[in-house]
Amino acid sequence: MMAKAGASAASGGKKGGKGGGGGDSAKDSAGEHGLGVTPINFLKDGKDPSVMPDEEYPEWLWNMQLPSLARLKRTKEDDYTLDEFRRFVQLDSREKIKRQNRSGKF
Repeated sequence: MMAKAGASAASGGKKGGKGGGGGDSAKDSAGEHGLGVTPINFLKDGKDPSVMPDEEYPEWLWNMQLPSLARLKRTKEDDYTLDEFRRFVQLDSREKIKRQNRSGKF
């Protein structure tokens, strides 16, 4: 008898009420792939984007992660691209400022 009460609470709890929404939006956005995806729609009448398998996304999407300062320090300066050099200068300056702030010397 206890399992039945627990199952009904887990399957939906209250019906109706303020801001109900039905609870299917997360299921719909996960699509048929069963991925745990957080809905990102914020428009009242909008719809969450559909989730596709990884193979259906363009290849460049997986290379968008920016290099870290540690990785940039390991790279020879002659081998930097312009974007990598700009990122290195930005991250290095940020690190120097943080170091100065911790030391209390200006």
